[in-house]
Amino acid sequence: MPQMGALFNLYRKGKISISMICDDLGVTSAAASQMLDRLVQQGFLARSEDPDDRRVKQIILRPKGIAVIDAIIQLRRDWLETLTEMLTTEEQETVVTALDLLTDAARKLEPEEIME
Repeated sequence: MPQMGALFNLYRKGKISISMICDDLGVTSAAASQMLDRLVQQGFLARSEDPDDRRVKQIILRPKGIAVIDAIIQLRRDWLETLTEMLTTEEQETVVTALDLLTDAARKLEPEEIME
């Protein structure tokens, strides 16, 4: 799961540093480096130097990593579509209203992250 979390964070944010991955996933630097090494070896990620600070390594998704995340997102969309089709129109409207409320609440909690 931490590997998927790292892939999704990269998909959403683009290039990020190892320390950002540590913060986002709540893991140590050693654990993050070890996990990222495996993802690099498997061809999902690439490491590069930060152009502003060569000491900092940035992580980016490679095409293979993007393809995996795209496939997961599509599977989730398909599942939600199938699930939605099982609901009546009234139930669908209730779900939409609830999701709107949750989205509004989330925006109030973390406005900076949502806007990224």
